[in-house]
Amino acid sequence: MNVANFFFEAQYQGISVTMQGEKLRLSPASGRTIPPALLTLAALLKPEILTSLTAQAEEMLGLEEKQFSRSSFGYQKVGPPMQWLESFEIIATGPAPSDFSYSEWKETLTAATAFMNIWAGEAYSLAWNISEVIGLHPVAPRARRDCQGIAWSLADRLNVISLDGHGADLRTVRGVNQRWWRPGYSPAEKTTTQKA
Repeated sequence: MNVANFFFEAQYQGISVTMQGEKLRLSPASGRTIPPALLTLAALLKPEILTSLTAQAEEMLGLEEKQFSRSSFGYQKVGPPMQWLESFEIIATGPAPSDFSYSEWKETLTAATAFMNIWAGEAYSLAWNISEVIGLHPVAPRARRDCQGIAWSLADRLNVISLDGHGADLRTVRGVNQRWWRPGYSPAEKTTTQKA
């Protein structure tokens, strides 16, 4: 098992992984325990885990500094707000939602991370809100797709082609184009709304 798999397994088990200096800390969520196999793996991979945690911390600091970039017109926004990144990190590093299987959550998290890295800044610049990007239903996050932000809706091998103020153009692995609508922008929603 490599470091990425270790982090995913820890997350799936509801265990946060942090460091204090050169010490590695594994903290289970309330009511959970750390499996002995995960403790053994943490001991074996400790140098690599510490290196990964250090790199993650440096990357987060770099993201804070990159929130604004200098252009010829002054400062220009280039990324999503820190609230989006912090909220995503809480979800991504917490335990897997109860109605996701291990493999479903792993695939969903991979797709959501790619969206956040590539498209979240553009979504923010188009006035999308946090729930449209990373929202999840608190009780049934997988089943209530109507409450899922776009980042969590991409695990079915959908690729984002473009974003606009009304939604996103997606393409399946077979080349079929689809449309993901922001709430309130779908033509179906507009035709069912009564005129005042």
